[in-house]
Amino acid sequence: MKSLVRRNEFGIFIALLVMIAVVAALNPRAFFQAYSLNLWVFGFSLIGLLAIGETFVILTGGIDLAPGSLIALTGVAAAMLTNAFGDMNPWLAIGLSTAITLVLGIVIGFYHSFYINRLGVPPFIITLGTLIIARGVAELMTHGSTVTGMPGQFTAIGSSGSGSVPGLPFLPIAGVVFAVVAVAAHYISVRTSLGRHIYALGGNLQAAHLSGVNVAGVRAFCYAASGLLAAVVGIIYASNVDSGDPKAGFSYEMTAIAAVVIGGTSLAGGVGTIVGTVLGAAIMGLLPLGLTFIGVESWWQSITTGVVVVLAVTLDSLRRIRRERQHH
Repeated sequence: MKSLVRRNEFGIFIALLVMIAVVAALNPRAFFQAYSLNLWVFGFSLIGLLAIGETFVILTGGIDLAPGSLIALTGVAAAMLTNAFGDMNPWLAIGLSTAITLVLGIVIGFYHSFYINRLGVPPFIITLGTLIIARGVAELMTHGSTVTGMPGQFTAIGSSGSGSVPGLPFLPIAGVVFAVVAVAAHYISVRTSLGRHIYALGGNLQAAHLSGVNVAGVRAFCYAASGLLAAVVGIIYASNVDSGDPKAGFSYEMTAIAAVVIGGTSLAGGVGTIVGTVLGAAIMGLLPLGLTFIGVESWWQSITTGVVVVLAVTLDSLRRIRRERQHH
């Protein structure tokens, strides 16, 4: 199984290199600028943060459809809280609003796990409900308009398209956040008992329960992690556009799920890696940027992204059929 996973990751890496080569060949002047590379890293860092949360959830055999709407809700919350703490030192106000917003993401994740664990509600249904409710709440809080007026320091973490990290003009701060989270998630998945239990849930839920795995606790961690990372993205996104936008994050959950599946994680659960997810996120981040560089119109970009999502799910089905045949 490990050799099969490595082959999948190698194939994804080669696909990423081919995409880079094609985009670079068609428009090298645009692609090889620090500004362009910064935009790519920024874009796939946001997708990757969501996708890491989705990976944990999907590995257990679940799904989280809420992250896109949580970007809107948490971005609005961070902006409004920062303004509410306006009498404080700007950095203290931003720090306090960020902490509260991150807790909000975690609480929503626990809310999902409660409905799944205690009430037996399917993950698809409860997270679909949050997808609808969270965006509605964001629009209710703002009356459909964007939240502005935050101090200038609010944009610090979300800068993109410029040298955010001294000496590394292609690396935005969001890329550093993503790298730290990816390393931590990889360590959890391959080096800890929690990671083994996450895979066990997706591999065989009944066997995991009989072997003493705390199924409810593992699920709670995974959905809380997904909610937390959605809040991180919401804060970064709001910082990037310098506003809390109730329309932010539209369809981001689908892009993140596509990145997870392209990265080799099975929608059936139990199979996948964080490394594969990182590569999948890099591909999904390069896709719209690359199409822009070669002059493809925006509506074709949407169609292409949708086709990639369908192909990713088809690929997952084919991989699952192949694994089943190998077991037999």
